[in-house]
This record gives sequence, structure tokens and C-alpha cells, in this order.
Amino acid sequence: MDANLASHASHLHPVLSGARVHSTDDLVIADSGLGDDTFNLVCRARFSAEHASDRVAETTALVRESGRPFSWWVGPASTPDDLPDLLRLHGWSEHESEIAMTAELSEIPAPTIPGELRVETVTDGAGLRDYAALMAANWTPPSVTVTEYFAGVSSAVLSATCASTFVVGYVGDRPVSGAEIHVSDGVVGLYGVVTLDDVRRRGYGTAVTLHALDRSRRSRVTTAVLQASADGVSVYTRIGFEPVGRYAEFAL
Repeated sequence: MDANLASHASHLHPVLSGARVHSTDDLVIADSGLGDDTFNLVCRARFSAEHASDRVAETTALVRESGRPFSWWVGPASTPDDLPDLLRLHGWSEHESEIAMTAELSEIPAPTIPGELRVETVTDGAGLRDYAALMAANWTPPSVTVTEYFAGVSSAVLSATCASTFVVGYVGDRPVSGAEIHVSDGVVGLYGVVTLDDVRRRGYGTAVTLHALDRSRRSRVTTAVLQASADGVSVYTRIGFEPVGRYAEFAL
């Protein structure tokens, strides 16, 4: 799961002007060059107990030097066990927690689409702009950085070799819900599930989620992974996911 998260955080950055990815055996730092920690992540920490304090100090200095906000994701496989304490000592603060969940694709039901909803796979710039607008609407006012990011990486997203696939659900011509899957490291990760506030509780989010996961069966992976908010755990449990740990998100 950690490897999929790291791949998802960094795989589009190479085409983004000003972005950098620092990847070593014990850490991934994905710096989008944008002032938004949605796209600036530190993850997949595999520090030895002996060198952990020094590595946290080095990474913190690098992040501070960038002048941009970052989030550091600490998951079930992160090491050492006292990594959260080391992060706090170096000025990072925990501000969000999510539940790590997995499911076998064979246990996930086929999608059932509400009659008024049309779900499409993103294959062109217009579809990607629709997905970006849905994601941006998670903020009030809508995030300018989110639309800027997706505009910058559109060539990579729309390439035939992209590891991510995006789907958007429409009611009429209005995009109302979307989701992303990312296939890497032997699993499919589910990311960026979003539904507009005024059309929630109509099954649209579940429909696009199941549609996206159904597409992943073509990739011959058998396991799906995700990080769920506390409110989302019951939703994902109903479609076959089980909790396997916790992710803590630290900000600087």
C-alpha cells in the first residue's frame, strides 16, 4: 500500500514544470512546485532506528528550504515505530488521520449505476477538466491550485501508459462525481473519490467508485487499497473493504 501511495504521489510530477521527485531506498519526497500540500508529499519512510533522527532532520530542512507546504504520511509500514514522535520533535504536527483498507477485487460487487447517472472514463482534456473541477470544489472557494495541477499534468494523464485512470459521473451534462484508480506495485489504489455537496446520498460516489474498480480488473491485479476518512469507512466496508491499519498525516 505504501509503495502504491508513493507512486501515486509522484508519477505525474516529471511532466510538471518546477516539480521534483526525490526517491531513495528509504523515502519518497514528491514536490510539485506548487503551494499546496495536496501535491507535496513525503511518504514511504523506511528509516533504520540508528539513522531515523538524522533522516527526519535532513528531510525537514529540505522541505523548509522549498518554502512550500508539505504533508508527511506515516502508514502501517513506516519505520521506525517512533517516527511520529521524531516528526513532532522537528516541528511537524499531526492534523489528519485516515484508515488503511484493502479488499480483494473478487469480493467487490459489479457497479450498479443510478438511472440518471452516466459514468465515463476520462479520455480527453474536457473530461480531465471536469474531474479537476470536481476535486477543486472540495475547497471553498474552489482550489485554483488543483485546476492548475491537472492542467499541468494533462499530457501524462491522457497518455496510453499512464498508471492512473479517472472516471467522471454526469447527470445530464453536469459532472457530479469522480474517482481515480492507480495501478502500481501489484495493487490498485483508489484515490480522489469526490461528489458535489448538493447531490450526495444518491449513490453517485459508490457508483463511480465501483465503476473505476471494475476497470482495474483489466490490469490483472487482484487487490485494491485505499485510505478512508472516518466517515468513509462504513461506505467502503459495505463494498468489501476491511481496515488494516492507520495513516497519520503530518503537516509542516
